Amino acid sequence: MIEGLHFDIQSTELSEILQTRIDQATKKADLYDEQAKKQAELTKEMGKEIEDMPKMSSDQSSNLDKKAHEYRQKAKEYKFLKEHLIKDEVYRLTRQELNFLGITKDRYY
Repeated sequence: MIEGLHFDIQSTELSEILQTRIDQATKKADLYDEQAKKQAELTKEMGKEIEDMPKMSSDQSSNLDKKAHEYRQKAKEYKFLKEHLIKDEVYRLTRQELNFLGITKDRYY
């Protein structure tokens, strides 16, 4: 008899999920990088037009850079996991691991 919920997933399917997460995280990082660059340029232009404008009032580029860095780190983590899967194995995942992979949400309803 099996007690509780167990989530078994083949390494091939897990590899596909991880590749999807790598692609998504990389794309988000690229978008944040692009927005950070645009924000920095806009702030620079606005600073030229309004001399007494406070330096940090509208410049969110550093926050956007941080978000890009976070997503690049996530992509690296997913890539590491994908590269270290054991071929033709079955992985038993916890609810927390399913949540990390974006398969489930972190709250019960």
